[in-house]
Amino acid sequence: MHQKKPTLTSLIRYHLSAGVSQLLVAVNKMDTVDWSQVRYDEIVKKLGTFLKQTGFKEADVSYVPCSGLIGENLTKPSKIPELCSWYNGPCVVQQIGMYFDVTTKSKG
Repeated sequence: MHQKKPTLTSLIRYHLSAGVSQLLVAVNKMDTVDWSQVRYDEIVKKLGTFLKQTGFKEADVSYVPCSGLIGENLTKPSKIPELCSWYNGPCVVQQIGMYFDVTTKSKG
């Protein structure tokens, strides 16, 4: 029996219905495009439009350029000049730490 793979849209809608309200997009493989800001901006624009249409608020979506293969901008901020020339935001782990944790919200 062949199961149909879920679409990105259905996965996003599922997570929204489950209460996921914040999203981190690790824009991976940026090393393969020489850390191009133009390519990063294209991805952010296209994905941002899509995520907004599926119900995510723009303010609740963060994008971090990175390279999983070489571990760049994952656990510590990058020092690669080509990336640092246009991106000075947090690395992936730092961005995760900035998200609001609803489980620790005070009830008072």
